[in-house]
Amino acid sequence: MPLRKILLLLALLIFPGWMIRLRKKIFDEKLKKYIIIMGSLFVIWLLARVLRLYNSLRFFWYCYYIGMLFIPTVYYLCSNYVTGKEKNIRNINSIVLSTILLILVLTNDYHGFFFKIINDDNDYIHNLGYYIVAIWIFLLLIVATIRIIVYNLKKNKGKKSWLILAPIVMSLIYTILYVTNIPWFIRDCDMTICFGIVFFITMEIILKFRLIPNNIEYDRIFRNSYLHICILSKNGKLIYNTKYQMDIPKEILEDIRNDSVKEKYRSKFEDGLVYEVNCFDNCYSIIEDDYSNIENLKKELKQINNKLKEQEKILKKEKKIKDQIYENKINKEILQKLESKLDSKKNKIESILNNMESEDRESLEKVKFLLSYCKRISNLIISNYNEEIYNTERQLLILNELLEDSSVFGVKGFINFKNKFELSSIEFSDMYEIIFKILYSIKDAGVLINIDKSSMKVLIDKKIDSIKEYIGKSKIQKQIIVDEKIDEDETLISINVV
Repeated sequence: MPLRKILLLLALLIFPGWMIRLRKKIFDEKLKKYIIIMGSLFVIWLLARVLRLYNSLRFFWYCYYIGMLFIPTVYYLCSNYVTGKEKNIRNINSIVLSTILLILVLTNDYHGFFFKIINDDNDYIHNLGYYIVAIWIFLLLIVATIRIIVYNLKKNKGKKSWLILAPIVMSLIYTILYVTNIPWFIRDCDMTICFGIVFFITMEIILKFRLIPNNIEYDRIFRNSYLHICILSKNGKLIYNTKYQMDIPKEILEDIRNDSVKEKYRSKFEDGLVYEVNCFDNCYSIIEDDYSNIENLKKELKQINNKLKEQEKILKKEKKIKDQIYENKINKEILQKLESKLDSKKNKIESILNNMESEDRESLEKVKFLLSYCKRISNLIISNYNEEIYNTERQLLILNELLEDSSVFGVKGFINFKNKFELSSIEFSDMYEIIFKILYSIKDAGVLINIDKSSMKVLIDKKIDSIKEYIGKSKIQKQIIVDEKIDEDETLISINVV
């Protein structure tokens, strides 16, 4: 018997066995179906090859393309599923195109689009359709492989995933050599067996490096663990056991043999020892759980819980005391600031009242002006603790009220904001303090105040001496630089906050 026939028959015997082994190593049901379909297609390819050896009918030769076209197609569908890019339109398009190409190959005798038969010995030459099929096959293989590689690169398996390109490159080189017949002996190698070996190598690489989900390495991990678990066959025979070496109660073994297994069993010899039995298609798993220390743990947890509750009570009391201390501190600070701000104005009011005659209206207006100041500055200080923000409209409203109050001294004027901006309550209270001092120090004058966020320009339509020094003594949070320009008709004051 020629060597080629022997190899094909051996492949028909070996490959189904390898596929059965492969089926047991893959736990995902859909992925398992894809692998079984690819293996079945390769077996069909082998059968067509064997039949071709014993019957020269060209139809058996064309049947090679069932496997050649649909193994890459199913591999492409498998890659879509594994990488999570499974879309019906992609799968349908690939299946439809492969089916159309297969039908055209099987009907080649009617159109000769793929092979042109040149004599009665079935010698042939390749036509355009053959190259289209070859391109389509390798396109499916390359796209599917690249997709798996990229997917595994994202899972930090990049170095291993590149290995599956090697068999595809080998098959591509083989195809080119086969078509060109260079070297001449390449056609003496059986294509079916060569591609079967490539398929075998590819699948082993994919499974070895876990590029698709499988359980090849689970056996070793399971056996080397100390988990309280074991696996039994349907007739009660031990399949897998860990290093823990669980002792299985006879009651469980008898129930397995009698097909009357319960989900839970309690040990008759040790309190708190429970066995959980899970039934699968071909086996049982038994898990040993020890609940003997549960009650002790419950007592310990109860004690810990009581301690935590006591600590919580203490922490709540500490927080309450700290809140009270903080509130008292804040109140004290508020009072101190108010006292500091109002002391000088209080002294002035007392001085005015002491020197005031019964009909001294101007002195009364000064008292009223100072009292308004006290009210507003108190509100500003308190609002600072509430972290209030003053926008342009609110600032203008308060400053216009101040300007209105100063009208009793013959002061008329206009306040202009160059642009819109916001100030904190402490920043605005500083601005209010400066403008108050300016308005308080003048009488019977017109005033124009232009305000920016960090600067102010005040134009008074009369000569005012020593106003720079008076403004410079303002008690504000930031340093100010005051410049003045005085002539016979007007006084110009520039104030910059540093």
